[in-house]
Amino acid sequence: MPSPQSLQPQFPPPFPFSFSETQNRSLITEELTRNLQIRLKEINQQCSITKSAKTNKNVFTYDYLRRLSIRRYIQLLLDGRGKMDASNQIAQTMWDKGDYIARCIRKCGAHFIQTGELLIYHQGKHTKLESLLNDENFKEECLTWLRQQKPESRTPGNLKMYIEGTIFPKLTGHIKKDTISEKTCRNYMHLWGYKYDERRKGVYYDRHERPDVVLYRKE
Repeated sequence: MPSPQSLQPQFPPPFPFSFSETQNRSLITEELTRNLQIRLKEINQQCSITKSAKTNKNVFTYDYLRRLSIRRYIQLLLDGRGKMDASNQIAQTMWDKGDYIARCIRKCGAHFIQTGELLIYHQGKHTKLESLLNDENFKEECLTWLRQQKPESRTPGNLKMYIEGTIFPKLTGHIKKDTISEKTCRNYMHLWGYKYDERRKGVYYDRHERPDVVLYRKE
């Protein structure tokens, strides 16, 4: 006599996805691939147009590099690379930068894939600006510039002009005056070790350049 267990209906082990689910996923993947291929053609065309339109050298250079980054990002996605992996590789190889630029690439890439347009940054004076000021790439760019300046040229006002004219466009593509105050630049210079010389108005030294330290070394 068969046991009660043998009388239980037997079912084959479940598949991870039903046929319809697998088919739907395949269709979604095909649609995404087609969309990426369309966007790749569009960004290729934009790269060609931007390269020939050298109306403003600084804007041209940055926007062209951004478009090249987006093009490479889409190419890597089509090759099966993940978003994080693709953006990190581009940040390192094309920009010689780290996480901040990688995040920008992912954001710009996602925007272009969705809209077909280059993302325009509207840099504010609050959260986005604070995030940028705390970024290691931003700090290193500023310190490199400060070290290259003569003491009499190393002022909060000149640092402000360098940040707004060079660093902000380089890191974000945002070109706008008065996004950072001279007071903020002065505070950061103090934070990075540059002190105001009371005897020479407007001159800032780091701790190795102070006249008394230099005199002590010579002695």
